[in-house]
Amino acid sequence: MTRIHFEYAILGALIERPMHGYDLYKSLSVDLGRLVYVGMSNMYAILKQLESEGHVASNPDTGGNRPPKKIFSVTDKGRRLFMDWISTPVESIRDMRVDFLTKLYFLKKLDIPGGRELVTRQKGVCHRILESIGSPETRESEFAGLLFDFRRSQIESILSWLDRCLGFVEAGTGENRARRTHEDVQT
Repeated sequence: MTRIHFEYAILGALIERPMHGYDLYKSLSVDLGRLVYVGMSNMYAILKQLESEGHVASNPDTGGNRPPKKIFSVTDKGRRLFMDWISTPVESIRDMRVDFLTKLYFLKKLDIPGGRELVTRQKGVCHRILESIGSPETRESEFAGLLFDFRRSQIESILSWLDRCLGFVEAGTGENRARRTHEDVQT
């Protein structure tokens, strides 16, 4: 099944800590609101789907004088799915803006090792894409040449930006709200 980036964002947030649905929504809105957006009702639908697939579990929170709420947590199956996703480069330049940036965010936030490897592998994907576009035929139109130059410039710019990403993933977290080791995330 093809997953959407918000499903992985939910899993990543729940790896950090179990949460009520509304707290999860607020956390993702604050931290990733510039990258991903999903409405509250859609988020609950995604949580329900992830739960039915065994990636997320819920338990009732009956504390206090309010109606019971569900506390969601990630399962071992959900952790494995997330860890597979976060260590895999994106295959499309279009996916760099949301999926790749979401991966960088969670690599840093959860202090997961492997950032250098991910960025290096992502650079390899970009180099392959760059090679696949070849060069414009001399018989093609002026517009085709312009389009070729745009694609080539875009990919070259992304490759330069990926060098900056290496510094980001290699720098100390400074924040590390998750306070988890790689082994904690894996289990």
